[in-house]
Amino acid sequence: MVLTLIMKKIRHSQKWLILICGLFWLLQITLVRAETPNATKLLEEVDKHRLGWESVEVNVNITTTTTKGKKTLKQYLVRVAGKERSLVKFLNSEEQGQYLLMRKEGMWMYFPNTRRAIRITPLQRLTGNTSNGDIANLPFSGNYTPQLQGSENVEGIATWVLELNAFSRAATYPKIKIWVKQDNHTPYKAEYYLASGKLMKNVDYIAYEETEGYLVLKTMQFKVPHKPSEVSEMQFTRIEQKSFPAYWFQKNYLPRLPR
Repeated sequence: MVLTLIMKKIRHSQKWLILICGLFWLLQITLVRAETPNATKLLEEVDKHRLGWESVEVNVNITTTTTKGKKTLKQYLVRVAGKERSLVKFLNSEEQGQYLLMRKEGMWMYFPNTRRAIRITPLQRLTGNTSNGDIANLPFSGNYTPQLQGSENVEGIATWVLELNAFSRAATYPKIKIWVKQDNHTPYKAEYYLASGKLMKNVDYIAYEETEGYLVLKTMQFKVPHKPSEVSEMQFTRIEQKSFPAYWFQKNYLPRLPR
């Protein structure tokens, strides 16, 4: 009789233990799901760290160091207005008067003393390992569809992995894979791919600077697989929130812009 009572109590205790373990497991799953970010919102945060504001003026220096140690410096003034318009002024003396315009429907290059701008592609090489689309620096959100691929530990840093697939003509690369730090949602590194799936570039986000209480990108580096020892470093020397006249971003107005 006593043995029977003891066995009943043990079975009762086991049921409670199983129930508690099950509830604990469900709680763990709920917490993990709560911490997993929404891909679209995460990408919007990434863009805020990359550009600071939707309408912005940036001074950009691109220094390319070749495998032999030779350095080349190019300077630009970049104006970004929203997610679909960007205007780049070339500042080097040998390129004075040149402009690059990017809109949702395409990209154009203007050379001084010519009547009209010529259509180009964002993937065309600009300088070193950078392309026209890299300097135009349009936001990813609004041009790519993001999908969260999971989490990954990179060099001891916890990151979220986002895969971006282009849906807009303003997107420079068909696909981008970007690793985002979990603690502050700043981009850590990225891979840019061609439509064939071939890796085109490796990008490292090197440094950030606090601007109005928010971390904004200061320096990034571009490398290509076939020249791993050649580095193009893009540095944002000044970034300022600004608004611009809409007509500045019309290709027919490019000849009228100041040189």
